Amino acid sequence: MYGDIEGIVEYDVLSLVTFIESLYSFFKKKFDFKNSVRYIKLLSDKENAKKILARTGYYDPQNFEIAIYVNDRHPKDVLRSISHELIHHYQNDVGKFDMELNTQLGYAQKNPILRGLEIEAYKLGSGIYFRDWEDNYKKGIKVMNEWIEKENAIIEETLELLNEGKKKKKSKKKDEKEDKKKSKKKDEKEESKEVEDIEVETEVTTEVETEVGFKEVFAKKGEKLYETLMKRWIK
Repeated sequence: MYGDIEGIVEYDVLSLVTFIESLYSFFKKKFDFKNSVRYIKLLSDKENAKKILARTGYYDPQNFEIAIYVNDRHPKDVLRSISHELIHHYQNDVGKFDMELNTQLGYAQKNPILRGLEIEAYKLGSGIYFRDWEDNYKKGIKVMNEWIEKENAIIEETLELLNEGKKKKKSKKKDEKEDKKKSKKKDEKEESKEVEDIEVETEVTTEVETEVGFKEVFAKKGEKLYETLMKRWIK
């Protein structure tokens, strides 16, 4: 859409591209252009810029081109000139330029039709529609900034929740580890106690078994002695 920037420009006109695109989109949507603007040329002419009543721009209805002089002009003034010429494009798009046009010096005073077209371009392009675009653009930036702030807040809140979740997960793992450690110690303690109980039971059982053994031995010896004595007494 944009032609080459002709000549040497003293400031960064490329920074205007985003604004020009937004401005053009606004007018295209507003007037539903059948034919798109082929080129928007940003021209540098230092000699022209030295003049108090210098040329600011023009529209070429045959080629659907807009040309704007940019030297020593505020960027907003450049955008206003583009807005003015976009109204001329709209006029051409709807057939208002379907006639032989003489745009020599004084045409806006001599030709009532062309005068009407210029009044329309100044009122709508340089005036109210440019203001409408500007307000909407600023509002869009404000809404965008508010959305960015809201999005950043959501991201920050999400990160906090994630960090909190990680902390809880870490704490849970720590608790589980501690629980496992305690459970292991408890099991070891219970196993140790069971071993001790078994050892004590074994000792008691051994003692009982030993005592019973002695009794059996003494009982057997007593029976033998009794039998021996009885035999002697009977004789």
